[in-house]
Amino acid sequence: MKEKIYEMLMEYTSLVDALVEKSEAILLASEQGNIDFINREAENRLSLVNILEHIQDKIDLLIPQINDLNSNRELLELLKVWLGELEIWSGRVQWIDNQIYDFLNAMKEDTAKEVANIFRSINQFKGYDLSSVKK
Repeated sequence: MKEKIYEMLMEYTSLVDALVEKSEAILLASEQGNIDFINREAENRLSLVNILEHIQDKIDLLIPQINDLNSNRELLELLKVWLGELEIWSGRVQWIDNQIYDFLNAMKEDTAKEVANIFRSINQFKGYDLSSVKK
């Protein structure tokens, strides 16, 4: 049982590292305005999050099955370190997500302004009847 938890913690740790890397790649793409990459990687990142949730649920089910967690000091310490790192990772991903949101929101505002300018230009020319102009 203890070995299974160790395995899951190691798998979880490597997946969280991958999640942070994906988040950083999405941040870079948002800075560059690469929407296609953002969409593709956001889907991949969501898959990672779903896998992490599944592993977390398994870990949560296994921990109560350990007869005496106090006698397993090594496992207890590992779980404490893991929870601390999880909090750090979570904070890092949240910060990255906030940055991504800001970049995407700015892109949305720029796009809305461009659309408004195009619409305004179209409306300016709408009333002109150019059929009577000599060529």
